[in-house]
Amino acid sequence: MNRILVVDDDRSVRALLRSILKKKGYQTSECEDGVSAVEFCVETNPDIVLLDLLMPDIHGLDVLKQLKENPQTTSIPVIVLTGSTEQEDKLSALRSGAVDYISKPFVSEEVTLRVGTQLRIHELISSLRSAVRELENDLEAAGRIQRALVPSEVPQGIADDINWIYVPSSSVGGDIFDIIPLDHSKYLLYVLDVSGHGVNAALISVMVHRFIEDFRSRISAEHEVFPLADFLKVLDTSFPFERFETYMTASFVIVDTIRGEIEVSNAGNPHPLLLQQGEIQVLDSENNGAIGFGIVEGITRKYRIHEGSKLLLFTDGIIDVRDNNGNRFGERTVIDLLKSEKNSSIDKAFSHFRELLNKHISDTSRSFEDDITLVGIQF
Repeated sequence: MNRILVVDDDRSVRALLRSILKKKGYQTSECEDGVSAVEFCVETNPDIVLLDLLMPDIHGLDVLKQLKENPQTTSIPVIVLTGSTEQEDKLSALRSGAVDYISKPFVSEEVTLRVGTQLRIHELISSLRSAVRELENDLEAAGRIQRALVPSEVPQGIADDINWIYVPSSSVGGDIFDIIPLDHSKYLLYVLDVSGHGVNAALISVMVHRFIEDFRSRISAEHEVFPLADFLKVLDTSFPFERFETYMTASFVIVDTIRGEIEVSNAGNPHPLLLQQGEIQVLDSENNGAIGFGIVEGITRKYRIHEGSKLLLFTDGIIDVRDNNGNRFGERTVIDLLKSEKNSSIDKAFSHFRELLNKHISDTSRSFEDDITLVGIQF
């Protein structure tokens, strides 16, 4: 049963409203002044308040202000009762947070219609808030699952130093990366970006992570080497856009620490960067195209790596980050910063990446428009 608080210093007015509302099955309570009305709302949180504007102790607008400023009572809908014919008085009440007004003298049908309408709106809003809370809980759970897939430690043997920046644009995102041992000297390193945001993109990224793990396990029993070209084709056909309504971009790198080489394949993603002997090399200029459209050809290329070489993989989120003036962070910034750190450790380089990224976005309260993933490895 809906609980309605009637606030009016006139006893006859309270009696009239109590009679009108009782016929519709509403449960009413009464207060004759503003102070007791505020206290009652804090203690009992009624479903709606009918509030007279002219009372002896506190003006109704001041009562309304107190209710709206208190987190415990701010969501209670308030209908003001007024005998004033001045339009500005009614507008002032609405500006102060009232949801509606009822003019004196009362018409029974108008009272019940306005009260009933506001109660239905209040119930709908309450239902929506509950749904949002449940969704937020689901998003947090999905985010925890997704973040659990990001490496917590680096596999032994792949390199002297690895670092990364991983910042989902919300509680869940479409970016994911991993470092997977293939055998005693080979590792698969990848960054992957599922188009879109939210739960759908996150679920697809989790599915792809599992798909890669399953493919690796299956192939290990059949082949001595990980067939990167074949893998790309299978991934492309296994996640068609027509079925999942999303596509992916990715960079895959197989690191062979014995041979001192890497095999690289790029699928619609910003090209990996290799810094060695003081020069930047943009890897894999032949692009396979995005995954999901059935156009991936499985193009891969191999590169020699030297002691001290640095490899950088990233998604387009970091390139597209904009400052308050709309200027993009840009790929040139990434390249220049990596080159400036040619004599630094990867940890120091990434410390500078973070500083520059935070400086680029001076308003740190603003969320990123896209997920940001940046992975660096120093051999």
